Amino acid sequence: MILRILRAQIFHELRDEFEKGPAIMSVKLVLSQKGCVSCQVTKPLHKTSNTYAMISLWENKESLQAFAGEDFEKAAIPAGMNRYISSCSVEHYISTEPFRPKS
Repeated sequence: MILRILRAQIFHELRDEFEKGPAIMSVKLVLSQKGCVSCQVTKPLHKTSNTYAMISLWENKESLQAFAGEDFEKAAIPAGMNRYISSCSVEHYISTEPFRPKS
């Protein structure tokens, strides 16, 4: 599986609006894609930070490429999001089986 971490710098004055609409719509769009196992948007821990992250897990590289395109390793502001996002970066990892605490 492939773990994708997209980090986005949101314009500070649009944080509340971004969290209520576009962030949720983005998750729904990603989750509707074939091969997407999970997706979540994280909010910054500190109010002074404007960095959000979308973390998605994909069955394989091919399913991720089908969604994000051939240049899936190049960070690009998603269509319609340039109103909210000033810059972004993306990283990909091969996901291992998660370790869980023993009961």
